[in-house]
Amino acid sequence: MRRVRRSGLLALGLQFAVPKIRSFALCESKEQSLEQFLKSNKAQKWIELNSDKSKSCLVNTDSIDWLETGAGGVRRKMIERVGGEVARATTVVNFKPNASFPMHQHVGGEEFIVLDGAWFDDWDTQPSLTYVRNYIGSKHTPRIGPDGCTILVKLCQMSHEHREPDHTQWDISLSNPKWRCVSPGRHELQVFKSPLEEVHFERWAPHQTGTVEIDEKGEEVFVIEGSFSDDLGLHRSWSWCRNAGDQQRLTRTAGANGCFLYVKSKHLRSPEVDICALQPNVAS
Repeated sequence: MRRVRRSGLLALGLQFAVPKIRSFALCESKEQSLEQFLKSNKAQKWIELNSDKSKSCLVNTDSIDWLETGAGGVRRKMIERVGGEVARATTVVNFKPNASFPMHQHVGGEEFIVLDGAWFDDWDTQPSLTYVRNYIGSKHTPRIGPDGCTILVKLCQMSHEHREPDHTQWDISLSNPKWRCVSPGRHELQVFKSPLEEVHFERWAPHQTGTVEIDEKGEEVFVIEGSFSDDLGLHRSWSWCRNAGDQQRLTRTAGANGCFLYVKSKHLRSPEVDICALQPNVAS
């Protein structure tokens, strides 16, 4: 038997706590509801929340309560998750000011956006509006700035089939000169592209309407600022959606303050690390 190190933010003691059922926003799918899960014998061990990548769905995180974790001063809003102590997860996490954490390794990779505050580690300072990729096997020792920090983090969603640098980060603020106009009222910033996925950011002017082409391998969209609406509904600030690729053209309309979007695409059918094999006490 061998013990596998905990991955990413799970290593910081972010253990599952029982939330108020009414506050969870679930995708419409045939997966068990959170209430059904909490009554099952898998509770506290394995979670399957919005984890079916063949289903399109929308989660507005402002309808989800913050969950306190085992690490003092750390709370989170779970968006999608499958796994046990180590999980494939997409989560909004908030850290109290001046927190610090032990060095840990990312057994399945880590990808995050600093939404506000500042994050510090062995690699660099990551202020608000920084996009970060820490590849499988990378290590760091995080510290939080004096104003606290909130991030969108994606854990265990990378693959051994395409090697990346241990750490890469991008400035996604408007000060980055690589933003380009792609059509009236719409700007894009390309940051990452591989055979398995692509990541870019978009800014839409207030009330701008446009047609979006979605690859058959799907996409995910997170609203960093502002809002927009489409066939899935109203996407408010810090909302997340998955477009599974079954509908390859959508019309989006930005809200009164425009919108700033993270878009990850062409990845829903790509290989990722094996979550089952990463669980603690898995036999070699």
